[in-house]
Amino acid sequence: MYAEDPAQGFLPQSGPLLLYREPEGPGVRVDSGVREGGMVSVHYDPLVAKLIVSAESRALALARMDRALSEFAVLGIHTNVPFLRALVNHPDVRAGRLDTRFIERTLDELIADIRVDTLADEVAAAACLAAATPASQGMSAVETPDPWSSLTGWRN
Repeated sequence: MYAEDPAQGFLPQSGPLLLYREPEGPGVRVDSGVREGGMVSVHYDPLVAKLIVSAESRALALARMDRALSEFAVLGIHTNVPFLRALVNHPDVRAGRLDTRFIERTLDELIADIRVDTLADEVAAAACLAAATPASQGMSAVETPDPWSSLTGWRN
């Protein structure tokens, strides 16, 4: 999952992770180095997380991937999750008819269904930001923890 906007030529995004919830469940694994309240910086690759799924068959794995992607909750930045959902639900992907130019050929089709209700996203992001301000957590902005000063929170 990347912090990028597929509808804008996969333009990298930066900003705060106002809300960040990873999917869970059998056969679902997420590798990431971010957490809610963190920042996606312009100084690094926009990779936010790797989603890995496994199942007994291709069809079940694709269904599990779609479910996991639908449960990935991120506010504050655009991600490619809607694009990835369109990709895993494309009939040719489901049928295994892929090649190295598949996305290039089907890009317009894949991003056509990406509809972002920006007003709803902005309202939700503002609510998350208001609820997560240091003052509401009983600490000043100076006391806000710096993730680079500690190794806690890192996952394997």
